[in-house]
Amino acid sequence: MTSIWIKVFVSLAALSAVYTFVREMQHSGRRRRLLTWVRDHYPLEWGEIHQGRRWLHPTAILAGLDRSGAISHPHFAQEYPRVKRWPRDMTVAFAVACAAMATAILGSQYLGWTW
Repeated sequence: MTSIWIKVFVSLAALSAVYTFVREMQHSGRRRRLLTWVRDHYPLEWGEIHQGRRWLHPTAILAGLDRSGAISHPHFAQEYPRVKRWPRDMTVAFAVACAAMATAILGSQYLGWTW
């Protein structure tokens, strides 16, 4: 029979991983909406960005536009700080998922917990 601790830690890891995934989808959607807004409202600045860079480094594009001051619109100033960094709760949830799986693996190897 499976040890209760294995069930607890694997469930915790799964829930944390799902939470991180859902929050990442929300975060990337917000970033994609901001990039679409920049493309629609600032076509000259958007056209100066290399096609490959647009596809590979969307966050770097936003950082470059912010640093250069090319976009001085209140909407961009309000939305960019939200997409600039990975939200802290996602970092914590990812760390909890990793720690829970590591604990389950170590418990099964050294503490005799059974899968």
